[in-house]
Amino acid sequence: MKKKPFIISVVSLLVLGLVIYGGVSLISKINEVKDLNGKIAEVEIPSDQENLEQPSFTDKEDVSNPSGKPELSPNPVGASTSHQPQSPSQQPSTTPGKTENQPSVTLKPVPTPSSNGGTGTKLTTIPTPDDKAKKKKEIDAATTTEMEKLRASCTAKSSSLVNQIVQQLKADKDATAESIQGDFLTDIMAAEASCDAQFNLLVGQAKTQYTAAGIDEQSLPDWSSDYESEKSKARSSALTAIASAMK
Repeated sequence: MKKKPFIISVVSLLVLGLVIYGGVSLISKINEVKDLNGKIAEVEIPSDQENLEQPSFTDKEDVSNPSGKPELSPNPVGASTSHQPQSPSQQPSTTPGKTENQPSVTLKPVPTPSSNGGTGTKLTTIPTPDDKAKKKKEIDAATTTEMEKLRASCTAKSSSLVNQIVQQLKADKDATAESIQGDFLTDIMAAEASCDAQFNLLVGQAKTQYTAAGIDEQSLPDWSSDYESEKSKARSSALTAIASAMK
């Protein structure tokens, strides 16, 4: 009976010892776990920092370089090694609104054939007074020649009509001025109108040539007075011939 309390005491001490030993072991294990976590954290922190310090690569990095090392570039020293050539879709495009990218247009003189068969630039020269005087003589001479041709043509028409009137008067002794006028008035007016139109055309052409040569139109010869004088002579000659035929 005396051994029973002793055994109980021994068992209690053993249990207490085991509890204490287990608690100490548990605390030791916890400390070891903490130390291990701390070491792991120390190892992971530099790794994260290295990842932050490493340069990032674009999605366009060459898949043939799995090592992650930047390849040598033909660019000059100091150029960015991460710069990739632009693809056709990334090339800068010009828009109608951006005039700085548009080629400028320079107007050039139109080359004209020169006297030696080559090409040259046509120059405009200002005529001198001597040039104008020479050109005026040429225009006046050419126009006067055409006026002489017109005078001869109109005189021939007038003479033809006068001869027709004279022949009718000689053939019809009862013909009067009124009957003659009714028969030939239309032809006389048509011939005179035709001569007037041709005369005005010649004068207009001369004025145009004067203007092109830089000559004042006021210096035109008095062709109008000469023309009216020739018309008066033709009428007077016609009346004289008709009056003689009516006697």
